[in-house]
Amino acid sequence: MRKRFSDTRLYDWLALRSLTAGLSSGEVRAIRTTNGIQLTFFSVLLLLVPQILLFEPPETHLFSMTMFVEIVSFFIVARIFLYKRFFAAGGALTLIGFNIHIIGLCIAYADDPAHSIFLLLAIPPDFPKLRWSLVALPLIANFADQFYYRVMGGAAIFGPPKWVVPGDYLMPPSTPPLKNFC
Repeated sequence: MRKRFSDTRLYDWLALRSLTAGLSSGEVRAIRTTNGIQLTFFSVLLLLVPQILLFEPPETHLFSMTMFVEIVSFFIVARIFLYKRFFAAGGALTLIGFNIHIIGLCIAYADDPAHSIFLLLAIPPDFPKLRWSLVALPLIANFADQFYYRVMGGAAIFGPPKWVVPGDYLMPPSTPPLKNFC
């Protein structure tokens, strides 16, 4: 009789439960965060592939698919490092691949919101310099992206921004009207 791959076995495999036994809480958090980043972004990017191929201009397809292959490759290698118990290397590779992906999208597409994503917890706490250097990269890319496109009026590989939102667009008014308080 054949064994069925049960839901709990699938969950355990996706959650990397076999790796977390006997580890410190910082290492477990790093594994879970790295795993969560990988699974979340792989799922989101996989769902975006049909949309890109159906609705984006054909001249962007090669670049978009290259960026997809880039980040998936980093995720696969990082996952191998996690299984080999090199947790910091797995987390670092995940963030490096993610940062390359973000920077590539910002260079190619002026309106892409990818530059605003910052990740802190994928590296174990024993490596604070590595963690903060990998967090500084998207922060610097965000400022450079905003300055180049919004202040200097620059264009990306696939054209200028299609829409520009003022900096206070999502912020509530700083002072409420006084008539509401009387």
